[in-house]
Amino acid sequence: MSRSHQSAAGNGDGDLPLLQHTAYDQPSVFQPANLLREARRQKQLPDLPVPRVCLLDPDGDIVRHLAATGAGRRHPGWACYHTDMWVTELQGAGRHGDVDGDLGVVGMAVGAPFAVLVAEQLHASGADLVLSITSAGQLTPLADPPYFVLIDRARRDEGTSTHYQPPGEWSHLPQHLARAASGALTRSDQRVFTGTSWTTDAPYRETAADLARARKAGCVCVEMEAAALYAYAAARHRAVICLAHVTNTMAVSGDDFDKGEADGALASLRVASARVASDHDHRGGSRGELTGADAQPAAPSSPDVSLGRKGSLGGARRYRCPAACWRPLIGVPQRRRPRPRWAGLEPDRFNPTRSPTGGGHLAIGHGMHRCVGAERARLELRIVLPVLFRRFPDRPGGSARLAATLPLSTAS
Repeated sequence: MSRSHQSAAGNGDGDLPLLQHTAYDQPSVFQPANLLREARRQKQLPDLPVPRVCLLDPDGDIVRHLAATGAGRRHPGWACYHTDMWVTELQGAGRHGDVDGDLGVVGMAVGAPFAVLVAEQLHASGADLVLSITSAGQLTPLADPPYFVLIDRARRDEGTSTHYQPPGEWSHLPQHLARAASGALTRSDQRVFTGTSWTTDAPYRETAADLARARKAGCVCVEMEAAALYAYAAARHRAVICLAHVTNTMAVSGDDFDKGEADGALASLRVASARVASDHDHRGGSRGELTGADAQPAAPSSPDVSLGRKGSLGGARRYRCPAACWRPLIGVPQRRRPRPRWAGLEPDRFNPTRSPTGGGHLAIGHGMHRCVGAERARLELRIVLPVLFRRFPDRPGGSARLAATLPLSTAS
């Protein structure tokens, strides 16, 4: 920033503090999990996880609809000081039949700082995937409003993103999430396009020059959260997908801000249902990993297959990731695999999609010799494997190669 610009801004004694953040690899002293712990203590709330998929509803139309129609219920353990969470049951039609699942909805988190604050708390409370569906203004017409835009990148004209990533022009939706979301939303009954957004934190300073600059950069809509949410997600290795509900042309003419039936709540819920239905299809009808990391799926039989992976270590050893991206310690037997009569099913090949019933896995024993800790082992691995795939989405080769390449240490 030049001296003349500093003086004009009334700040002639140094650079803008917003641009002075450099310690991006250092953890924050103030942690969302600690805040939620104290909130639960003060409010005497139970320590309950939130739904695996949660939705940010900045305009509050969805939560008002859920409250008015009785289609939602308050989450009894949501400990945020600033918001309430409403839980509704999604029903979608996937290729494998009806899809049911809970969706947690948090309303009124408007703007980049508030949206990221809530997203941090959602992930700390057990959410795997955070969706954001925000009202947006039209910059370049893709259709007559209202319609949706899956935001694949967002122009960082706000301040929150610089606290998570070094200054730059764009925040991006990761490719594996973009592919999964795009494939899901094309099957929705809503009009959904993919495009670039301009994220601003000053909606009443959208001047003609700013609008022209955003259009020249390729932005098709303007909203207030996506760039910061994507920067947070990239820095913290979280799954966030942002959609813009284009409903207006910034009120430059009449008949604007028409969102459709129930103020757009029903359309937004159908879009969210399509995303969950896609995950259901991807897992062949099972409750799957909702981060969209389709290159490394964790199928229901993965725990059995992983326990049956041949290893070179004698006995059972326990491993723990030093990065603390997961906590449970898991046992890795030296050799457990199906008996020779299953040879036609390639028992020596690591295949996490193998059916547990068709393959007859013996990794955890059978009948009177079944391991008494089997269900705990399965539970731990169902937690560990999806977290590993989210943390290292670009690692090829499945969990076998992950185990061979990640910096693991033994714990006696």
